[in-house]
Amino acid sequence: MKKRMDRRSCTRFRIPGATLKHRKTGVLFLRGSGTTVTLPLLDISRGGLSFPSDDKIKKNTPLTLIVNMPGDPGDAEPLEVKGVVKWLSVNPSISYKFRVGVQFLPYGDGRGCNPGHVLEKIKLIEGIYGDG
Repeated sequence: MKKRMDRRSCTRFRIPGATLKHRKTGVLFLRGSGTTVTLPLLDISRGGLSFPSDDKIKKNTPLTLIVNMPGDPGDAEPLEVKGVVKWLSVNPSISYKFRVGVQFLPYGDGRGCNPGHVLEKIKLIEGIYGDG
Protein backbone atom coordinates (compact mmCIF):
# COMPACT_ATOMS: atom_id res chain seq x y z
CA MET A 1 0.00 0.00 0.00
CA LYS A 2 1.40 3.38 -1.01
CA LYS A 3 0.85 6.34 1.22
CA ARG A 4 1.53 9.80 -0.25
CA MET A 5 1.71 12.73 2.11
CA ASP A 6 -0.50 15.70 1.33
CA ARG A 7 1.98 18.56 1.57
CA ARG A 8 -0.57 20.87 3.16
CA SER A 9 -0.90 18.47 6.09
CA CYS A 10 2.87 18.29 6.66
CA THR A 11 4.49 20.78 9.00
CA ARG A 12 7.98 21.87 8.03
CA PHE A 13 10.56 22.07 10.79
CA ARG A 14 14.26 22.73 11.13
CA ILE A 15 16.86 20.46 12.68
CA PRO A 16 19.80 22.59 13.84
CA GLY A 17 23.07 21.18 12.53
CA ALA A 18 21.49 18.59 10.20
CA THR A 19 23.25 17.96 6.89
CA LEU A 20 22.67 15.89 3.77
CA LYS A 21 24.25 14.44 0.68
CA HIS A 22 22.32 13.48 -2.43
CA ARG A 23 22.70 11.38 -5.53
CA LYS A 24 20.58 10.95 -8.61
CA THR A 25 18.66 7.69 -8.70
CA GLY A 26 16.80 5.73 -11.31
CA VAL A 27 17.53 3.50 -14.27
CA LEU A 28 19.49 6.10 -16.23
CA PHE A 29 21.83 7.13 -13.44
CA LEU A 30 24.88 5.25 -12.28
CA ARG A 31 25.04 4.34 -8.64
CA GLY A 32 26.74 7.03 -6.64
CA SER A 33 26.41 9.89 -9.12
CA GLY A 34 25.73 13.00 -7.12
CA THR A 35 27.28 15.35 -4.66
CA THR A 36 30.22 14.48 -2.46
CA VAL A 37 29.71 17.79 -0.69
CA THR A 38 27.88 17.89 2.61
CA LEU A 39 25.06 20.44 2.44
CA PRO A 40 22.95 21.95 5.22
CA LEU A 41 19.36 20.75 5.56
CA LEU A 42 17.13 23.84 5.50
CA ASP A 43 13.88 22.18 6.59
CA ILE A 44 12.09 18.86 6.48
CA SER A 45 8.55 17.49 6.84
CA ARG A 46 6.91 14.11 6.45
CA GLY A 47 6.39 14.94 2.78
CA GLY A 48 9.70 16.46 1.73
CA LEU A 49 12.67 18.69 2.45
CA SER A 50 14.68 21.59 1.09
CA PHE A 51 18.39 22.27 0.87
CA PRO A 52 20.74 24.82 -0.71
CA SER A 53 22.93 23.89 -3.67
CA ASP A 54 25.40 25.41 -6.07
CA ASP A 55 24.23 22.86 -8.66
CA LYS A 56 21.16 23.59 -10.77
CA ILE A 57 19.15 20.38 -10.37
CA LYS A 58 16.34 20.01 -12.88
CA LYS A 59 12.71 19.64 -11.79
CA ASN A 60 11.52 15.98 -11.68
CA THR A 61 15.05 14.66 -11.07
CA PRO A 62 14.85 11.59 -8.80
CA LEU A 63 17.21 11.79 -5.81
CA THR A 64 18.33 9.61 -2.94
CA LEU A 65 19.05 11.78 0.09
CA ILE A 66 21.23 10.80 3.04
CA VAL A 67 20.34 12.99 6.04
CA ASN A 68 22.67 13.15 9.06
CA MET A 69 21.34 14.59 12.29
CA PRO A 70 23.37 15.97 15.17
CA GLY A 71 23.27 13.98 18.35
CA ASP A 72 22.67 10.64 16.64
CA PRO A 73 24.78 7.99 18.32
CA GLY A 74 27.83 7.10 16.24
CA ASP A 75 26.37 3.72 15.33
CA ALA A 76 23.00 5.14 14.23
CA GLU A 77 22.36 4.97 10.52
CA PRO A 78 21.57 8.24 8.77
CA LEU A 79 18.11 8.71 7.33
CA GLU A 80 18.02 7.58 3.69
CA VAL A 81 14.98 8.75 1.76
CA LYS A 82 14.06 8.90 -1.92
CA GLY A 83 12.28 11.80 -3.56
CA VAL A 84 11.84 13.95 -6.64
CA VAL A 85 12.89 17.57 -7.16
CA LYS A 86 9.68 19.63 -7.31
CA TRP A 87 11.09 23.13 -7.39
CA LEU A 88 14.29 25.10 -7.71
CA SER A 89 14.69 28.78 -6.89
CA VAL A 90 17.49 31.29 -6.71
CA ASN A 91 18.76 31.35 -3.15
CA PRO A 92 18.59 34.83 -1.55
CA SER A 93 21.65 33.92 0.53
CA ILE A 94 25.11 34.44 -0.92
CA SER A 95 26.33 31.07 0.38
CA TYR A 96 24.69 28.90 -2.31
CA LYS A 97 23.26 29.74 -5.74
CA PHE A 98 20.01 27.74 -5.47
CA ARG A 99 17.45 26.35 -3.06
CA VAL A 100 16.04 22.92 -3.96
CA GLY A 101 12.69 21.46 -2.87
CA VAL A 102 12.22 17.69 -2.85
CA GLN A 103 8.97 15.77 -2.44
CA PHE A 104 9.43 12.32 -0.92
CA LEU A 105 8.19 9.27 -2.75
CA PRO A 106 5.22 7.52 -1.10
CA TYR A 107 5.79 5.33 1.95
CA GLY A 108 5.00 1.62 1.71
CA ASP A 109 6.25 -1.82 0.77
CA GLY A 110 5.99 -1.54 -3.00
CA ARG A 111 8.58 -0.76 -5.62
CA GLY A 112 9.30 2.95 -5.84
CA CYS A 113 8.34 3.56 -2.21
CA ASN A 114 10.23 4.68 0.86
CA PRO A 115 10.10 2.05 3.61
CA GLY A 116 7.61 2.67 6.41
CA HIS A 117 10.40 2.91 9.01
CA VAL A 118 11.59 6.12 7.28
CA LEU A 119 8.23 7.78 8.00
CA GLU A 120 8.36 6.57 11.61
CA LYS A 121 11.84 8.07 12.07
CA ILE A 122 10.68 11.38 10.59
CA LYS A 123 7.71 11.38 13.00
CA LEU A 124 10.08 10.84 15.94
CA ILE A 125 12.32 13.67 14.78
CA GLU A 126 9.27 15.89 14.28
CA GLY A 127 8.31 15.22 17.90
CA ILE A 128 11.68 16.56 19.00
CA TYR A 129 12.12 19.54 16.66
CA GLY A 130 8.59 20.35 15.45
CA ASP A 131 6.37 23.04 16.96
CA GLY A 132 3.65 20.66 18.06
